[in-house]
Amino acid sequence: MVGFFFARVAPFLVFMFLLASSFATIATDDLVIGAFTPNVGLIGRTHIVFGSSEPFDANEAVAALSDGVHGVRLLGVEPNGRLGTRVGGAGDVNGDGLDDVIAGEPCCGVSFVLLGGP
Repeated sequence: MVGFFFARVAPFLVFMFLLASSFATIATDDLVIGAFTPNVGLIGRTHIVFGSSEPFDANEAVAALSDGVHGVRLLGVEPNGRLGTRVGGAGDVNGDGLDDVIAGEPCCGVSFVLLGGP
């Protein structure tokens, strides 16, 4: 059985996650995780964990999987901006055949589009 277990790591709350088919490669689905903190002064984040045919430790920290090889991490621009409270599939914005992801930071009024690609 393949699956994910999300443990709360203070002070961040996993707020939203989705599968992004073919964000990093055409062959595998990827996982997008929005994580924000209600604590004053901290910056939210969004993680994209790249799909793989190779297993990884189920207890691996999401931050370790956002190392640029197994995934990426986007940090918010403002403390209290709440990046990660809204993430979603953006389709194929740039026409390269790979899905793109949008992540919102609602308290700042900004959204980020992460273009899929190897």
